[in-house]
Amino acid sequence: MIRDQLGGALLKFAVSSEHKIFSRTVSIFYCLFLHFREHLKQTIGVFIDNFFLKILDSGNSEYDYKYSILEFFDRLTENTDHILEIFANYDCDISQKDICGRMLDSLSTIAQGRFMRTDHTSVISPQQEASLRRQALEIRVKLLRNLNRAIEAEVRLEGLAQSRLAETRQERAAMMSIDNKGEEDDSNSRGD
Repeated sequence: MIRDQLGGALLKFAVSSEHKIFSRTVSIFYCLFLHFREHLKQTIGVFIDNFFLKILDSGNSEYDYKYSILEFFDRLTENTDHILEIFANYDCDISQKDICGRMLDSLSTIAQGRFMRTDHTSVISPQQEASLRRQALEIRVKLLRNLNRAIEAEVRLEGLAQSRLAETRQERAAMMSIDNKGEEDDSNSRGD
């Protein structure tokens, strides 16, 4: 019941025309993500997909709203585990939307100058556009670097596991060779 009420309130405030309310909603959502993501998988997916990404991709959304969402994504990408969880829970789940992929696409589109067209100049100034582009690029780079580090760490662990397995096999083979040699020596000494 609390989840439904909180989700409903957040959804209501997520479409607020008052930026302070929207900004607080994003902050509350981040706290919910940090502490309750196991319990709120559906709500988180809906919120990121239907609000954050749509606002970020919209040519009608104001700079402050886009900036707040980019700040959320920036905080999210600081922890590689969070990105890996989003990827595993949404992009790797056939019944869910590809949130991590869509987030990367949105960041790429913004970094390439999505809002430079003249039809967006009434909502976003050239200086704001430059700020969004820079922030989107920085977030994308951070996200990809963190994912790359996680993959490299996993590859190193896999390499260590493989080398330890090989060492264990060699030790077992050596022990079996010693045991077999000992049995041969016992056979030879009994035969004398």
